[in-house]
Amino acid sequence: MSNDPVLDKVIDNIIIARVGLLLRHPFFGNLATRLIIKEGGEWCKTAATEGKHIFFNKEFFAPLTVAQIQFVLAHEILHNAFDHMGRRETRNAKIFNWAADYCVNGQIVRDKIGDYQIPGINILHDTKYYGMGAEEIYDLLKEHNDEMLDQLGELLDQHFDWEAGDDDPDDGRPRYTQEELRGIRDEVREAVMAAAQAAGAGNTPGLIQKIGRAHV
Repeated sequence: MSNDPVLDKVIDNIIIARVGLLLRHPFFGNLATRLIIKEGGEWCKTAATEGKHIFFNKEFFAPLTVAQIQFVLAHEILHNAFDHMGRRETRNAKIFNWAADYCVNGQIVRDKIGDYQIPGINILHDTKYYGMGAEEIYDLLKEHNDEMLDQLGELLDQHFDWEAGDDDPDDGRPRYTQEELRGIRDEVREAVMAAAQAAGAGNTPGLIQKIGRAHV
C-alpha cells in the first residue's frame, strides 16, 4: 500500500480486472497475469506495454470501471500477441498505429471483452476491418488524406516505437537494447502459444489462431 489512496484503488481495480479476465477470458487472463503492473511517467498519458509491463496513468485509470480496465488490458495484450511494435518496419508510424488499434479493438469488441466506452476516447473501431491484420488495414488507411485520417478516432494507448531514436532519454520511458527487445519478443511469443494451449481453441481469439500462418 502507498500513501496515495487513488493509486492504491487503481492498482486494486487492475488486479480485479485481471482476475475477471482469467475467469471469463482465460487466454487474456493468462497473458495479463504475466505483465508487471507499473505506474507510467509523464510520457504515459493513458496506458502502454512493451511486453514486460502494463504501464498506466493514474489519472486516466481512476474513473474507469473494472470492465473498462479489462478492455484496456485486452487491448495491450493483443498488441503484444500480434507483435505490432516490431512489425511497423518502414511504414508511416501514425498510420500503422491506427491500423494496429483497429485490428485489436475489432477483435476485443467481437469477443465482448470488457467495456469499450472509455471516457474521453473515441476508440478506433470499424466492423469493415474485422478479420484483417494490421498490414492489410494500413494499406487501406494510407489511401485516406490527412483530414480523413484525423476524423477517424484516437489511439487508446501510447505505442512504443522500437525503431525510433532516443530523442528524450530522461522522460522515464523504459529503454532496451536490440538484444533485449529480441528476448522480450521471444518471451511474448512463447507466452502467447502457452496461453492459447491452456485456454483451448474455443477461448482463443480467431486472429490469434492464425499466428504461424499469417500476420495479424
